[in-house]
Amino acid sequence: MCYSVCMRITALEPQVNNAERINLYVDGRFLLGVAAEVVFQMGLKLDQELEPAQLEQLRHEEILQRAVDLSFNYLSFRPRSREEVRRYLRRKETPPEMIDTVLARLDRLNLINDRDFASFWVETREQFNPRGAHVLKNELRMKGVARDVADEVIYEISARTVRTLWGELRGEEEE
Repeated sequence: MCYSVCMRITALEPQVNNAERINLYVDGRFLLGVAAEVVFQMGLKLDQELEPAQLEQLRHEEILQRAVDLSFNYLSFRPRSREEVRRYLRRKETPPEMIDTVLARLDRLNLINDRDFASFWVETREQFNPRGAHVLKNELRMKGVARDVADEVIYEISARTVRTLWGELRGEEEE
Protein backbone atom coordinates (compact mmCIF):
# COMPACT_ATOMS: atom_id res chain seq x y z
CA MET A 1 0.00 0.00 0.00
CA CYS A 2 1.36 3.39 -0.99
CA TYR A 3 0.58 6.34 1.28
CA SER A 4 2.73 9.01 -0.37
CA VAL A 5 2.55 10.05 -4.03
CA CYS A 6 2.18 6.82 -6.00
CA MET A 7 1.24 5.98 -9.51
CA ARG A 8 -0.51 2.85 -10.71
CA ILE A 9 0.64 1.13 -13.90
CA THR A 10 -2.43 1.05 -16.15
CA ALA A 11 -0.86 -0.27 -19.39
CA LEU A 12 2.33 -1.84 -20.71
CA GLU A 13 2.20 -1.83 -24.51
CA PRO A 14 4.86 -2.77 -27.06
CA GLN A 15 5.92 0.17 -29.17
CA VAL A 16 4.65 0.15 -32.75
CA ASN A 17 8.04 0.55 -34.43
CA ASN A 18 10.15 -1.39 -31.92
CA ALA A 19 8.65 -4.38 -30.14
CA GLU A 20 11.71 -4.56 -27.86
CA ARG A 21 10.53 -1.35 -26.19
CA ILE A 22 7.46 -0.94 -24.01
CA ASN A 23 5.29 2.12 -23.52
CA LEU A 24 4.54 2.51 -19.83
CA TYR A 25 1.27 4.18 -18.83
CA VAL A 26 0.46 5.26 -15.31
CA ASP A 27 -2.93 6.46 -14.19
CA GLY A 28 -4.14 6.23 -17.80
CA ARG A 29 -1.40 8.50 -19.20
CA PHE A 30 1.77 7.74 -21.11
CA LEU A 31 4.78 8.08 -18.81
CA LEU A 32 7.77 6.83 -20.80
CA GLY A 33 9.13 4.28 -23.22
CA VAL A 34 11.40 1.69 -21.68
CA ALA A 35 13.36 -1.36 -22.87
CA ALA A 36 11.50 -4.65 -22.42
CA GLU A 37 14.56 -5.99 -20.55
CA VAL A 38 14.14 -3.27 -17.93
CA VAL A 39 10.42 -4.00 -17.52
CA PHE A 40 11.23 -7.69 -17.02
CA GLN A 41 14.21 -7.00 -14.75
CA MET A 42 12.16 -4.73 -12.48
CA GLY A 43 9.16 -7.07 -12.53
CA LEU A 44 6.74 -4.36 -13.60
CA LYS A 45 3.11 -5.49 -13.92
CA LEU A 46 -0.31 -4.04 -14.59
CA ASP A 47 -1.97 -2.46 -11.56
CA GLN A 48 1.36 -2.30 -9.74
CA GLU A 49 1.88 0.86 -7.74
CA LEU A 50 5.08 2.75 -8.50
CA GLU A 51 6.65 4.74 -5.71
CA PRO A 52 8.88 7.72 -6.55
CA ALA A 53 12.02 5.71 -5.70
CA GLN A 54 10.95 2.94 -8.10
CA LEU A 55 10.30 5.48 -10.82
CA GLU A 56 13.77 6.94 -10.31
CA GLN A 57 15.26 3.43 -10.46
CA LEU A 58 13.28 2.75 -13.64
CA ARG A 59 14.67 5.88 -15.29
CA HIS A 60 18.19 4.97 -14.15
CA GLU A 61 17.91 1.42 -15.49
CA GLU A 62 16.53 2.72 -18.80
CA ILE A 63 19.49 5.08 -19.28
CA LEU A 64 21.86 2.25 -18.39
CA GLN A 65 20.17 -0.12 -20.86
CA ARG A 66 20.40 2.48 -23.62
CA ALA A 67 24.14 2.84 -22.98
CA VAL A 68 24.56 -0.94 -23.09
CA ASP A 69 22.59 -1.10 -26.35
CA LEU A 70 24.74 1.68 -27.83
CA SER A 71 27.83 -0.32 -26.85
CA PHE A 72 26.47 -3.51 -28.41
CA ASN A 73 25.91 -1.66 -31.66
CA TYR A 74 29.39 -0.08 -31.55
CA LEU A 75 30.98 -3.46 -30.90
CA SER A 76 29.00 -5.14 -33.69
CA PHE A 77 31.26 -3.70 -36.39
CA ARG A 78 34.63 -4.85 -35.01
CA PRO A 79 36.29 -5.58 -31.67
CA ARG A 80 37.14 -2.46 -29.64
CA SER A 81 39.42 -1.64 -26.76
CA ARG A 82 37.93 -0.76 -23.41
CA GLU A 83 39.05 2.86 -23.87
CA GLU A 84 37.47 3.09 -27.33
CA VAL A 85 34.12 2.06 -25.84
CA ARG A 86 34.58 4.52 -22.95
CA ARG A 87 35.30 7.38 -25.41
CA TYR A 88 32.32 6.39 -27.56
CA LEU A 89 29.96 6.44 -24.58
CA ARG A 90 31.29 9.87 -23.59
CA ARG A 91 30.63 11.15 -27.13
CA LYS A 92 27.09 9.78 -26.88
CA GLU A 93 26.67 11.76 -23.65
CA THR A 94 26.28 8.77 -21.37
CA PRO A 95 26.33 9.97 -17.76
CA PRO A 96 29.91 9.50 -16.48
CA GLU A 97 28.76 7.55 -13.41
CA MET A 98 27.18 4.92 -15.69
CA ILE A 99 30.11 4.33 -18.03
CA ASP A 100 32.02 2.10 -15.59
CA THR A 101 28.85 0.10 -14.94
CA VAL A 102 28.38 -0.44 -18.69
CA LEU A 103 32.04 -1.45 -19.10
CA ALA A 104 31.73 -3.92 -16.20
CA ARG A 105 28.68 -5.48 -17.85
CA LEU A 106 30.56 -5.77 -21.17
CA ASP A 107 33.48 -7.34 -19.28
CA ARG A 108 31.17 -9.95 -17.72
CA LEU A 109 29.85 -10.76 -21.20
CA ASN A 110 33.46 -10.97 -22.46
CA LEU A 111 32.71 -8.35 -25.13
CA ILE A 112 35.66 -6.14 -24.30
CA ASN A 113 39.12 -7.46 -23.63
CA ASP A 114 42.13 -5.32 -24.46
CA ARG A 115 44.42 -8.30 -24.98
CA ASP A 116 42.03 -9.94 -27.46
CA PHE A 117 41.48 -6.58 -29.15
CA ALA A 118 45.24 -5.98 -29.48
CA SER A 119 45.70 -9.44 -31.05
CA PHE A 120 42.87 -8.74 -33.49
CA TRP A 121 44.29 -5.34 -34.39
CA VAL A 122 47.86 -6.53 -34.96
CA GLU A 123 46.81 -9.62 -36.94
CA THR A 124 44.45 -7.57 -39.11
CA ARG A 125 47.13 -4.98 -39.75
CA GLU A 126 49.64 -7.71 -40.54
CA GLN A 127 47.28 -9.24 -43.07
CA PHE A 128 45.82 -6.17 -44.80
CA ASN A 129 48.03 -3.18 -44.07
CA PRO A 130 51.39 -4.29 -42.64
CA ARG A 131 53.09 -1.93 -40.22
CA GLY A 132 56.22 -2.09 -38.13
CA ALA A 133 56.14 -2.99 -34.45
CA HIS A 134 56.72 0.61 -33.37
CA VAL A 135 53.78 1.91 -35.42
CA LEU A 136 51.53 -0.90 -34.17
CA LYS A 137 52.44 -0.13 -30.56
CA ASN A 138 51.59 3.54 -31.12
CA GLU A 139 48.27 2.64 -32.74
CA LEU A 140 47.37 0.39 -29.82
CA ARG A 141 48.37 3.07 -27.30
CA MET A 142 46.17 5.60 -29.14
CA LYS A 143 43.31 3.13 -28.81
CA GLY A 144 43.87 2.96 -25.05
CA VAL A 145 45.63 -0.41 -24.79
CA ALA A 146 48.13 -0.56 -21.93
CA ARG A 147 51.78 -0.49 -23.00
CA ASP A 148 52.58 -3.87 -21.41
CA VAL A 149 49.62 -5.54 -23.19
CA ALA A 150 50.63 -4.02 -26.53
CA ASP A 151 54.28 -5.09 -26.07
CA GLU A 152 53.28 -8.63 -25.11
CA VAL A 153 50.88 -9.11 -28.03
CA ILE A 154 53.31 -7.69 -30.60
CA TYR A 155 56.09 -9.88 -29.23
CA GLU A 156 53.92 -13.03 -29.39
CA ILE A 157 52.73 -12.33 -32.92
CA SER A 158 56.25 -11.43 -34.07
CA ALA A 159 57.62 -14.62 -32.54
CA ARG A 160 54.90 -16.67 -34.25
CA THR A 161 55.68 -15.01 -37.58
CA VAL A 162 59.41 -15.73 -37.18
CA ARG A 163 58.67 -19.40 -36.34
CA THR A 164 56.43 -19.67 -39.41
CA LEU A 165 59.03 -18.11 -41.70
CA TRP A 166 61.79 -20.23 -40.19
CA GLY A 167 59.71 -23.36 -40.80
CA GLU A 168 59.11 -22.33 -44.40
CA LEU A 169 62.83 -21.66 -44.95
CA ARG A 170 63.80 -24.98 -43.39
CA GLY A 171 61.26 -26.73 -45.60
CA GLU A 172 62.72 -25.09 -48.69
CA GLU A 173 66.28 -26.06 -47.67
CA GLU A 174 65.36 -29.69 -47.18
CA GLU A 175 63.89 -30.07 -50.66
